[in-house]
Amino acid sequence: MAAAEHTPVFGGLLSLATVLLAAKALWLIAAVAALLGICRPLAHLVALAAGVGLYRFLEGVGTSWSHGYNVVFLAQLPLVFLAPGRRWPLVAARVMVASMFGSAAFHKLHASGIGWAWSDNMRGILVVQYIAQGRELPSFLRFVVDNQWAFRGMALGNLVAQGGTFLLSFGGARARLAAAALFLAELAGLGLVMQLPNWNWAPLALLFIDLDHLWAVVRRRGVVMTPAGGPMSHHQLAGAGVLAALTACQLVVAFHPDRDFGYRLSSYPFTAFDMYSGLFVEKPLSQHKPVSFSAPLVEYDCARPGPELGRMGEELKRSLRERVMLHPVQGSERNALLLQTDQAIRARCDGAFGGVQIYVADYEVPAYPAGVTTQLVHKRLFGRTDRLGTL
Repeated sequence: MAAAEHTPVFGGLLSLATVLLAAKALWLIAAVAALLGICRPLAHLVALAAGVGLYRFLEGVGTSWSHGYNVVFLAQLPLVFLAPGRRWPLVAARVMVASMFGSAAFHKLHASGIGWAWSDNMRGILVVQYIAQGRELPSFLRFVVDNQWAFRGMALGNLVAQGGTFLLSFGGARARLAAAALFLAELAGLGLVMQLPNWNWAPLALLFIDLDHLWAVVRRRGVVMTPAGGPMSHHQLAGAGVLAALTACQLVVAFHPDRDFGYRLSSYPFTAFDMYSGLFVEKPLSQHKPVSFSAPLVEYDCARPGPELGRMGEELKRSLRERVMLHPVQGSERNALLLQTDQAIRARCDGAFGGVQIYVADYEVPAYPAGVTTQLVHKRLFGRTDRLGTL
């Protein structure tokens, strides 16, 4: 990333870092102007365009796929049409945001019914999310995977939070307040349980809350209705039609039963993907089954490991997972990866060093009620170096 920011652009007149800084400033100024109601439609549009361009680059240069800002931009798009007395842009934004979690619940139930939750599946998800990626299970999740009622209850809670967020978003003020609470609960679960923090989504909960109604309830007065605007102009009608079409497209993509439909369109949300709605245990779901997964395995011959060598183990596994498992490198890139790994470990070895071997290893975690212990089943050599640091 640091090297990419120094890349010259526009014929060498500017560095990429300067362009990124200008995009950030433009996004911030436009967003603040939109919040203050200054040139609101134009400000929303500029903020949306600047934000999409900026994060398209920032996410594009990373080694891992990410979409943490997609739903933010999806919510921002209808607000381009926002005007005093017009609630339909807020409704459209709310539906688009709620469809993210509603789609996730739909595809889980469509793929495997209530068995997605009422089985050992959540236990398998936690094993793959943590142990397969070289991370230790936190103590509270260790309790969950060791108790059937806990991991099934967590899975059911996930379905209720996701499906409830979508369904309640169409209700009245109190129902939508409950939807906001479920939205935040699901957000907390993603961050604390699944280690997928997207705290930048938290302000989107305001889309579900009728602040006028809430304030009236707090003050124990009758609900104050916001006066509706006058008749819409031809331009506003055209905008409403465009937004209705966009919202309809979003709902079709989100709830299309074909799991590959959104993938073929490269659309959002991606909640039909196996990593979100698939099964992590084998059928039949009524039986307890072991959990199988693959992960990179690094072995090395070091006579006297240095103190830093043990601390780098989990971080090394996570970095190798991307280039060995998810997107395996070949040829010269593979050789470079082997040499880099050799050099990183060799520098932290205080004694004689005999080389590095990287494997693709197949593991198995015994079926419940056995404890979560990892057993090596098979390993395939990815590459090795010798004591001289050569391939």
